[in-house]
Amino acid sequence: MLQRHLKIIELLETNERLDVTTLANRFNISPSTIRKDLEYLESQGLLKRQHGYASRVSSDNITYRMAFNYEAKQAIAQAASQLVCDGETIMIESGSTCALFASLVAEKKKDLTIITNSTFIARYISTSNTSVILLGGDYHSDAEVLVGPFVKLCVSQIYVDKFFVGLSGFSPSRGFLNSNISRAEAVQSMAESASKTYVLADNTKFSQLSTIALFPSKLPAAVISNDPIPEDARIYFQEKGIQYIPAGKQGAVSK
Repeated sequence: MLQRHLKIIELLETNERLDVTTLANRFNISPSTIRKDLEYLESQGLLKRQHGYASRVSSDNITYRMAFNYEAKQAIAQAASQLVCDGETIMIESGSTCALFASLVAEKKKDLTIITNSTFIARYISTSNTSVILLGGDYHSDAEVLVGPFVKLCVSQIYVDKFFVGLSGFSPSRGFLNSNISRAEAVQSMAESASKTYVLADNTKFSQLSTIALFPSKLPAAVISNDPIPEDARIYFQEKGIQYIPAGKQGAVSK
């Protein structure tokens, strides 16, 4: 993806829609080149094209969110992949960073099995040789994720060593947060069925608030993020005995 493509997506975060002429002038390129950019970004699910302009897709859309802080998310996925061994069965919850991580381990690891409640991830890695077990549940179409009591029922029959999950926000008083109660309940059930939980989140998440507390009874083993993280988050990890793994730092990962 070109840097210009990432910038267009960033501009759509603060502008509900952008017309072709404005974009062409901003990047000093021809309208025909901008139209090709928009055509490509639409094919990737990152925006919607209408006559003469581009508009946002839903903010719950994973592909759309993947474009933000893309390089940091790739670095986090790379660091997290060092935790996974050939032949393992791991569990992954939905989210843009988790999807990049799933794609990477599906490509790099042999004889891997991924258990997930994300139909997006199942589709995203469908061309790999990785075995995928999709948990059942109520389908949320925007986020392409399965939630509800059937997820809890499914994971109650499963136990894995490693569970990887994203988050929506963080509070030094409440800890890790999610914006959706159904998603939070699914995460809590999945965490209970894993020996260790690993949080994958770019550093912007630790400066955002959200509504629903995650992990009320079982804290993550580690957080993988990109520096710098807020000092209050770093202190929280230290006090709770949670390992912090900075993305991009070799040799920092312990399995």
